[in-house]
Amino acid sequence: MRFNVIKVYPYARLVAVKLNEMEIAMSKMSSDRERKKYRKVVEEQVRKDFEEQIKKLSINQGNVLIKLIDRETGKTSYELIKKLKGYLNAFFAQGLAKLF
Repeated sequence: MRFNVIKVYPYARLVAVKLNEMEIAMSKMSSDRERKKYRKVVEEQVRKDFEEQIKKLSINQGNVLIKLIDRETGKTSYELIKKLKGYLNAFFAQGLAKLF
């Protein structure tokens, strides 16, 4: 468990920082269209930077990462998805997660 936490903790810290930056930037934007564009750009950038590294994590490391993100941000993954992508996406992501 300690090994898994040590491996994924930097990612959790990075997510917390990125989310705070996004919230600050999005609060300054006036329209939903601008927020959506900005969210897509940031998501694309993060995927490009970290997708390969995250894919290499084991299932246990992924679970630990989600729990650490919850602790770092103070919000559950469902709440984060709901806020950023909407209720419907959060509902389907939650259902898919429960299957596995």
